[in-house]
Amino acid sequence: MKKLFHSLAPAAAGSALLSALLAPMANAETEIEFAGFASFAFAKTTSDEKEGDLDGISDDSEFRDFNTLGLRMDADLQDGLTFAAQLVSYGHNDYEPEFDWIFASYAITNSLSIDIGKIRAPLFMYSDYIDVSYAYQWISPPSSIYGRSYFQTIDGAKLNHYSSIGEWSSEVQLFVGQTKENFSAPSAIGSGEDEFDALWDDVAGIGWTMEREWLSLRALYMQMDVTLSNSGIQDALMYADPTDPTTGFLAIMGSVGMNQQDLQDVIEFNEDTNRYYALGMNMDFESFFITSEASKNTSEANTQAGNKDAFYVLVGTRLPGDWTLSLTYSHQEQKVNLDDVDELFQPFLNSSDPVVKGTSQGVYNGLTQYMYAAQQRTITDYIISSRWDFHPSAAFKMEYVIRESESTNLDPTHSTTTLEPSAYRIGLDLVF
Repeated sequence: MKKLFHSLAPAAAGSALLSALLAPMANAETEIEFAGFASFAFAKTTSDEKEGDLDGISDDSEFRDFNTLGLRMDADLQDGLTFAAQLVSYGHNDYEPEFDWIFASYAITNSLSIDIGKIRAPLFMYSDYIDVSYAYQWISPPSSIYGRSYFQTIDGAKLNHYSSIGEWSSEVQLFVGQTKENFSAPSAIGSGEDEFDALWDDVAGIGWTMEREWLSLRALYMQMDVTLSNSGIQDALMYADPTDPTTGFLAIMGSVGMNQQDLQDVIEFNEDTNRYYALGMNMDFESFFITSEASKNTSEANTQAGNKDAFYVLVGTRLPGDWTLSLTYSHQEQKVNLDDVDELFQPFLNSSDPVVKGTSQGVYNGLTQYMYAAQQRTITDYIISSRWDFHPSAAFKMEYVIRESESTNLDPTHSTTTLEPSAYRIGLDLVF
């Protein structure tokens, strides 16, 4: 994002108060630049109502949820020290402004710098400007990779190293930190969404980007400990009545001799270690380009999330008249992870005591049914996109998405439901 904004013309200062506050810094030869971006989009499904929503798009015309406004300030404090802050408002959040990042950066040497504060987590190829729709082909990047599976920012530090290796330019990023968020996810039981308070702790990762002429390559590894709290579904599985700890799976299995803490560990997300691997590639031959990213997520066995593999491939061409056309194939597969559950229940399921065996089988069936419903799913998207750069600072986009999704139902047979929603979006992106 820094590269993008450095190429944009600075905006004028917003108010007399802001100018007054910044005046002392200006006297100290501080260079301050302002920039911003905005996106406006209309979206609507074209499939039958029974096929459901598609990434929040329903059969009702949507004029607001994909709108975004961002404002950024970059201050050069001289002698290698800079400061950056970015404020973003999202239509789906009633345009309530929030700081996307606030960090200071210090150039230790010409090739080594460190960022400290609330920083963008460099998980993907477009992470630095994920909210700047003008910077990429789609109205929104493929949800297989860029969906809200993970955080976007962390409170911590990032070390950046730039170098040349032969004819290649190299950038290595090491980052550490933590972040907290409240988020929602589609419920595995019935309709609606489940709410969670999430803590990603002990986040640590390394990313490496190599570029040469028309080719760019990227690799990343990250691990973190994840804790979900205030989760209604976790409480519902553990306690049939959350106000009475003697009810629910914990009490039932405790009555036949299972360690309740062991069972609670496989129900809850509690400091569970997640590992994330990603690869990215971009080939740009001027009139023809290909972009692809792939990721793999592994998680300790629990009821909330399984292991996930995802990738997308975009193929595009630039046409006369500043038009660009592209086709994206996106695929994600999430797989149920029963390793810890099977290991915990096996002695009880093999018990010679019919009461212990029967009780354990009933709880095991109920728990694994939920895990299949929460975790097992496959989603494939076909995205047809067009872009018209009709102005040096604006782009008009049209997009049509066809989805094939298969999810597991909450029943003993693990039957599946297949939906095929489709939708179109029309958007306008601005940078200033």
